[in-house]
Amino acid sequence: VSGVGSRGFRAPEKALDCGNSATAARFLMTIAASMGNPVSLDGDQSLRQRDMSALASVLRKLGCEVTSDTLPLTVTGPVVPGSVHLDVSASSQPLSALLLASPGYSGVIHIKTSSHSVSRGYSELSYELAGRCGSSNEMSSDGVAIVPWRPITPNEAKIPGELSLLPLAMLLAELHDVKVVLNGGDLELSGAMMELAERTEILDLRDESDIIAPAAALMALGGGGKITGVAHARGKESDRISSTVGLLNCFGMEAREVDDGIEVAGGQTPVRPKLPVDSQGDHRLAMTAMALASKCGGNVSGAEVCAV
Repeated sequence: VSGVGSRGFRAPEKALDCGNSATAARFLMTIAASMGNPVSLDGDQSLRQRDMSALASVLRKLGCEVTSDTLPLTVTGPVVPGSVHLDVSASSQPLSALLLASPGYSGVIHIKTSSHSVSRGYSELSYELAGRCGSSNEMSSDGVAIVPWRPITPNEAKIPGELSLLPLAMLLAELHDVKVVLNGGDLELSGAMMELAERTEILDLRDESDIIAPAAALMALGGGGKITGVAHARGKESDRISSTVGLLNCFGMEAREVDDGIEVAGGQTPVRPKLPVDSQGDHRLAMTAMALASKCGGNVSGAEVCAV
């Protein structure tokens, strides 16, 4: 990668296509906010339904114009240093996005964060990466002061493995009675991932909402249990609580929604769905459906969403 410097970006002539990636959309919003020219962002139909209001609101309070709380939208900067409140109860991405774009800002941004943050591992990883690139910013439990810094380029950046796919391998192993061998002895499993492997009855996925669907399926095949802490997952590519319950129901398995999660009965076996299973534009749902169908058969509609 050959960079252009923190202030070397040029405004694109047409809208940037973020595809299905909310991460790309949020990170590009904060980079666009460092510029004085309008930058437009768009995405696929699923991404257009994702809520960007938490980040859009912060950027507006910092002096930017943001035309919408959903894509397509246009951001016109630049950011004016100041103090804001950031809601991280649905996603930690806005905090990571502001941190990583801050070398292009003109001054300090004081951020007060909501008390109930989610997906904390990702924001911690962002701070670690920024630190390796010259940032002295540090995380705090209730707020941060993001100070712009001059990035230095590390010779090499090691990217952690994508462990959110591990529960799918665990699910396939359970369905077909085979062993899972995890390559990479330096990989560190999160507490939730360890608890899932140990078949813990109550599983708090506050920081691991990407694994709701395969975790619920594993509970159904095993001793049952309850997934908690995932109310924010109703705003993912699909309402991941109701869609996961619906998915299990399609395969003849029982589960029910609770306020912040799912209760799943144990000792169940999937049966072939009579109708195609709708992936609802959610690749996590589609992958779980395909894993279950590999045991009992079935048709999964919209499976091409996994190409993202």
